[in-house]
Amino acid sequence: MMMMMMILHFCLNAENDKKEVDVVTVPNKDIVIVHEPKQKVDLTKYLENQTFRFDYSFDENSTNEMVYRSVAVAFNYFTFDCM
Repeated sequence: MMMMMMILHFCLNAENDKKEVDVVTVPNKDIVIVHEPKQKVDLTKYLENQTFRFDYSFDENSTNEMVYRSVAVAFNYFTFDCM
């Protein structure tokens, strides 16, 4: 059993200087889509969408308590049952 947690960071100065930031959407509880701005050789701009599937994901409406309870319960189960 493997447990992974991913936390997104705020924009870095280099990303702000380019005026291009990745946008993440969470359409449902187990899918995260990263919308990454790209530029073709002919300078046409477009978005590259990458979809990732997780057991559970949290959106901008999730509270710290919701995340903590979900992660802490899973982590404790993983830690003590796998020893």
